[in-house]
Amino acid sequence: MQLRDYQINICKKLGRAISSGKRRILLSAPVGAGKTVVFTDFAKRIASIGMATLIITDRVELLKQTVRHGTKECPFGVLRPDKFAPNTVTVAMLQTLRSRLKSEQYQDWLSNFQVIIIDEIHQMVNGNTYQMICDFCSDECSIVGITATPWDCRGFLLRGFDEFINEVEIRDLIERGFLVKPNHLTIDLFDFSRVKVTSTGDYDSGAIDDIVVDTDKIDKVFDLWSQHARHKKTLAFCATVKSA
Repeated sequence: MQLRDYQINICKKLGRAISSGKRRILLSAPVGAGKTVVFTDFAKRIASIGMATLIITDRVELLKQTVRHGTKECPFGVLRPDKFAPNTVTVAMLQTLRSRLKSEQYQDWLSNFQVIIIDEIHQMVNGNTYQMICDFCSDECSIVGITATPWDCRGFLLRGFDEFINEVEIRDLIERGFLVKPNHLTIDLFDFSRVKVTSTGDYDSGAIDDIVVDTDKIDKVFDLWSQHARHKKTLAFCATVKSA
């Protein structure tokens, strides 16, 4: 796959940061920038010079998507509940890794990686699992945290990183034709001003449900959609399974 120029620049900046001794790297790229393409390509490139990479995802769909980027020359290994098939580049489920790190065998295995890439780092940077990974990886290992939202609930950059890479913004992708310019239609029905923000920077899901799960208001949203987009392909984002 041919990388876009900004994706190539991200890979170069990652390589320079690691070569210069940076051990905690925060990489920000917006939705649509191709983060998975970038970090899997980077992992394959450094695998060719003998560097082992562990890629950590927190969802089965993301794990499957990431593993598919392996090639015949560089097949990706996998760690999930029903399978452990390590390789120079291994993709691990976060929940499975957390459970296995209670074992000395997996602690030793983790210490052999030169690079650990964590997708959606904003969801776990303050958690126990991230601390376990930091404790058991080698001193020479570089941890790369990847996210589209590199800020905490107060709006500050996530703490604990010694390098920040932010090569491209959404407006750049729109201007260059990689993303479509959005047209907004809003309906003022829901008041989230009193909803608490969790330690990961997300709204409290239970409080969201209390507000959103309201049949009368949902009907009004549906009516607005019917007026403007009934005959268009539509993707609906919901905060929780209950609200969906």
